Amino acid sequence: MDIPEIFINNINSEITKESYIDCNIQIFKNGVRIVNKPTTIKGRGHSTWMFPKKPYNIKFSEKIKLLGLGTHKKWILLANWMDNTSMRNVISLELANRIMPYVSKYIYVKLFINNEYQGLYLLCEPIEDFDYLVEFNSVIDDDDVYFETSNFGYKCIVKEPSVTNDSIEFLNIRDSINNIENILVSGDFTELSTKIDLRSFVDYLLIQELVGNEELQYPKSTYMYINKNGKFCAGPVWDFDWGTFIADDNNFLFRKYEKYMWYHKLFESQEFINLLKLRWNEVKSITSGILQFGDEIKTEISEEVKTNNAMWPIKDVWETLVAQGFDLYPNGNPELDFETSSQN
Repeated sequence: MDIPEIFINNINSEITKESYIDCNIQIFKNGVRIVNKPTTIKGRGHSTWMFPKKPYNIKFSEKIKLLGLGTHKKWILLANWMDNTSMRNVISLELANRIMPYVSKYIYVKLFINNEYQGLYLLCEPIEDFDYLVEFNSVIDDDDVYFETSNFGYKCIVKEPSVTNDSIEFLNIRDSINNIENILVSGDFTELSTKIDLRSFVDYLLIQELVGNEELQYPKSTYMYINKNGKFCAGPVWDFDWGTFIADDNNFLFRKYEKYMWYHKLFESQEFINLLKLRWNEVKSITSGILQFGDEIKTEISEEVKTNNAMWPIKDVWETLVAQGFDLYPNGNPELDFETSSQN
């Protein structure tokens, strides 16, 4: 696999999460330079920004098509430091792409910053090209505009549009989310179906269960958008590098945890259960090729991942991070090499 190379140079100050700084980007594919443009860069992520290998946002002055993906002003470079297979996000996004809409497209790249190699990254399309988008996340940054939901106490960040805590749009979104939780608690599922798109919540759950995503228990990185009919939809899916693909006793996650986002209440709806059964029968054949896809990706990136992991070892630094409050062991990554971890 000839992995494209991205060079981000002319950076004259420290990269932070707070603001974009000017730089230049060059992209090479098969040894040929296909992009050479001014751009801007900043750090990204909640807890991931604190890890040794940093994730980044890139923002151009205008929309640009990159490496056969979509056309966007903003692009994301995922570091995947906690995943020493570098495959969890890719397999999860590929699976989601076969089942539901608005899934970020991606491509592996080798990243260089000021001509110094940073390792294997995943260049992704942004997930914020929505008029209305919220993120449920138990980890909050200082500049996040958020509220806590009235019934379940989930922290809900308003990602789009840009709002303040006292703006009309913020208050409308807050009231709509709280109204949905009130309806869930009341058990009026006929009314609920006028507020949320049940099919999207079914598809979203199928993805989470198939990849064993533990993060909805908190929840973290759980997004919803409003569709053209004014209903809240689950998605787009995001963030699978940690707490996923964990060997368990075949226990469904929505049963394993007392709360699993809103699903502990949705399973009180017979309409939701019936739709879940129907949808699984529709998509299970689509998912059958994912194991082969994973094997192919493993073969294509194995040498580059081993180089990356030698640069950015997890095991050597995990004790310090755990002492700071991070739990790195759910995936078993620190103790396993690439071959063993990817096979698991």
